[in-house]
Amino acid sequence: MNNSRKEMEKNMRHVLSLLDNTAELPHLSDTERYALKQCQEKGYVEGLRVSTMESGRVVVDYAHPRLTIDGLKFLYPYKDWKFVTPTVIAIIELIVIIIQTIQNAGC
Repeated sequence: MNNSRKEMEKNMRHVLSLLDNTAELPHLSDTERYALKQCQEKGYVEGLRVSTMESGRVVVDYAHPRLTIDGLKFLYPYKDWKFVTPTVIAIIELIVIIIQTIQNAGC
């Protein structure tokens, strides 16, 4: 994943979090409006219309904008703990074994 894509996803999450926390869209910068356009194209928001003028400026018109289920999933990614928990337990067991080995070697 390149930096421009990471930056765009960061901007998209920022705009979605503004919408999720306030249920409104304050004055958005050009970058934020472009990120909102990307969110709309991906189906992350509804209740708004985003269009691009000939000059390239993104214009947003909205009434009761809200996040979709896909938008919530993008904003709050699901962590599958059933794979994380066994890994953490295995690491702790490994640390305990190393400590016990060091203690036994010192005797």
